[in-house]
This record gives sequence, C-alpha cells and structure tokens, in this order.
Amino acid sequence: MATVVLVGQQYYPRGDACEIHVHGVSYRNSDGSSRQDIINRLSRNDPLRLIPEPSNHYDKHAVQVMSRYGMVGYVPADMSAKIATRLSAGASPNVFVQWVAGGSPSKPELGLGIIVDFDTEPEWLQPVASQEPTSMSIWGRVARLFHES
Repeated sequence: MATVVLVGQQYYPRGDACEIHVHGVSYRNSDGSSRQDIINRLSRNDPLRLIPEPSNHYDKHAVQVMSRYGMVGYVPADMSAKIATRLSAGASPNVFVQWVAGGSPSKPELGLGIIVDFDTEPEWLQPVASQEPTSMSIWGRVARLFHES
C-alpha cells in the first residue's frame, strides 16, 4: 500500500508513489502558451493530471503533465513506458505539485517536481486489525454497524 506522508509542508512518497522531475518545461505548447508561465502560476499541492500521448513522434509512451492552466511538460522517458502502461490499464493516480524551483537571476528557468501516487484508496479506508475478517472494508464495517443498530 503506497502512501504519501505530509511532514510539515513537505510530502514524502512511500510505497507506490514517486517523485518526478518534469521534463520539457522550457518549451512552448502547440497553442503557443509558455510552459514557464504556466508553471509560475502553480503552487505546492496543486492537482495535476497525466495524459498519455501515443502519437508523440519522439516517444510512443510519452505522458503529458497537465495543470488546470495547460500542459507543463512530460514524464521523463525512462519512466514514461511504465506510467503509460498503468494509465492505459485504467489506473487513475493522484498527481500534485511537490515543488517549483528556480525563477531567480542565477537560475531564471523554473523546474517542476511532482508526486504521482497510484493508490486507489486513501490509507484510512484500508481494513484495520480487529476481530473482523481483514477483507472487510471500513464501509462494510460501517454498514454492519448501522444494520445492527
């Protein structure tokens, strides 16, 4: 079971979650929008989406990283095949901004780090140790409690 743990203001991936440094952040999008301008509008924990791009001429496993403002770049090629396969199989990961770095006189280009978490249920929904069978979800226990009342 993967989790993402919040310690202070920083998320740390565990299990089936990973941190990714987004590639291609300095390019313009096909509509002419600047990925740098889009990244500049993002904040830590902003939600993102991953969208497979099988028609990409450079990588048939390319995966776009999308914000509510537009595309900000791509999952690195060394990870894209694995992630594209999971997305094609119906996985719906939680994806959010981990960090935005740069934008200073010494490093004017912004970089973007994201968390991709393939957990389908939050940890608090997982079965807990009890007298009941461990296969019963918390919702099953809640339903049983109401039924017995």
